[in-house]
Amino acid sequence: VSNGQSRAPCTRNINDQTMEFVCSSPTTIEKLDIDDLADSILNGIRNFQVIGVGFRGPLTFIPDNICRLTELRYLNVSKNQITNVVLNSSLSCLYKLEIFDMSDNFISEVPVQWISQLSRLKSIYLSNNNLTSIPYRMFYDISYIENLDVSSNHLTTFELWLIQIKNVINYSNNQVIRFTNNYNVDLSNYQSDITQQILLRNTQTKINFDDSIFEMYNRCVEINSINNRILMKAIKTIHENNLGLLNWNCSCERYYLQQYIVSIDSTNNFTTWSCDQDQTIIYSKKCNNESSFNSTNSNPRLCELKQSKPLSKPLLTFNLSDTTVIDDFAEVIDQSNNKLSQTSDQPVTEIIQENFQKIIYYIERYLESINTTINISKNSIGILSTLKTNPIYSYSQINHNNSFLHYSTETTNTNSIASISIYPISIENLSKTDIYTFYYLPSSLFRYAQKDQNIIIVSPIVGLHLPNNAPRFIYMSFIDNELSSGKYSCAFWQYDRWNNTGCSYSLDSNLKRHFCFCNHTTSFALIFIPHKTLRSIMIPGIILTLLSIVCFSISIILSIHRQTKSFRHLSITNIFSLSNSIILFTLLTVILIRAYKSSNTESINQDKCSILPRNL
Repeated sequence: VSNGQSRAPCTRNINDQTMEFVCSSPTTIEKLDIDDLADSILNGIRNFQVIGVGFRGPLTFIPDNICRLTELRYLNVSKNQITNVVLNSSLSCLYKLEIFDMSDNFISEVPVQWISQLSRLKSIYLSNNNLTSIPYRMFYDISYIENLDVSSNHLTTFELWLIQIKNVINYSNNQVIRFTNNYNVDLSNYQSDITQQILLRNTQTKINFDDSIFEMYNRCVEINSINNRILMKAIKTIHENNLGLLNWNCSCERYYLQQYIVSIDSTNNFTTWSCDQDQTIIYSKKCNNESSFNSTNSNPRLCELKQSKPLSKPLLTFNLSDTTVIDDFAEVIDQSNNKLSQTSDQPVTEIIQENFQKIIYYIERYLESINTTINISKNSIGILSTLKTNPIYSYSQINHNNSFLHYSTETTNTNSIASISIYPISIENLSKTDIYTFYYLPSSLFRYAQKDQNIIIVSPIVGLHLPNNAPRFIYMSFIDNELSSGKYSCAFWQYDRWNNTGCSYSLDSNLKRHFCFCNHTTSFALIFIPHKTLRSIMIPGIILTLLSIVCFSISIILSIHRQTKSFRHLSITNIFSLSNSIILFTLLTVILIRAYKSSNTESINQDKCSILPRNL
């Protein structure tokens, strides 16, 4: 192994598919001594490790030339001196890696940028390091991971979304005190098995918890479910794997979790929950068959077991001139979006529309008032403001594993759901102190605010605010949602409706992306207007009307035919009958046209019971 100038005393051994460097000196190295080996030899290597004899190995980071081992499956750099895993390369070249052992080093932060690119990774070993958090975006796809060992670090919380890992999670020898969801992971659609073994041993503490975990992970349906009790099974597994760890007691704050334990516990150990003050109190009766947990502990609150304040109140209480609370502002918007997702079938009344129009007005005014550099994201909302002296030309929203959104300033990001870019000419006239702001907002707020409920918003809301003296040339792209039978359009928000003035639209069917160009700045979206169709409630009436028209047409024809045969005996009665037929024919035709127009113009969320009498 080379340290750049001289050779460190390391012996290189190659045995079948395994290569190892055994080092007898702690001298740090920067390059692996493999440059003299042919590709045919290196391509046969599946396992690689660097070890020290009697002390730590010489690595402080993973050298770049390890990329020559393109067929590597197992990489062991444990018991070295690594602080930063990668310095000069992303090492995405090791895309076939399945097992990565970095245990017993000095790593304080998970190498997210690298690990997240390893699509075949199954096992990650990071024990005995200095980690304080496990970021969600470190996994390319967490459902592929079989084993995660982060024991003996400085972790104080356990993220329950980790239960998507298949076999083993080892969190032992960490002082874990509570369950959290710091990355707003939504498990509402998760239906697979949970981790077989969850180890939280020797934590030196008990974990306090309550039923707020259902709200934190959008699993409120579990309390009334017979199957698919993901979080309940996870708590049971943790309880069984780590006896005495969970702070079970007589409190009603964990009523739903305890009732689950009662239902599946064959020994009936929890049938009557023992209370210190009164041993005769039955637990269900004591708790009045409901949980008493404090909903303020639900952070984030992705669903509701308990009702909370109206959405508009927390949003409208922010001072438009105070941008120091921008983090709280973003948090409220993201939580509001999560709550709206729980009531997506709610009919949209005029009062609801007016309330959300006011909310959007306040949000846009608040974003325009930002006068300092900010980079903040809360899943569904992202805000980035910068100076001309530190220019940023693009801001993208990226969906990570279909659950967590994050944001990037890379100008070319093929994984983005949406991106907004500004032409350099638009900021050339800005002064050095001028601030311009990119932002993303959840579309749910606008869906409730728009007058025309037939319009489908198929993208997140993207926006840009520039000082008044700057020209506006905005370029956006959105991923294709593959809707059909309708028309796409790029539009900007104008108080209560969408307006496409000043925006042009194009579609690249090969890339499956929609592109927009606009000559002004505000809040934009890609919208979809479905073709007009007859609603099912109108079909029976239209069929009856058509049958009536056909019958009256036949009646008119027969009447005219009889009159032509006996023209000399034309009577007032026959003339009256013919006139009535013509009038009724005209009337039914008008009703048919009216019904068709009505079916096209009514709101898609309009109550069907109110449509029927109006058309009748």
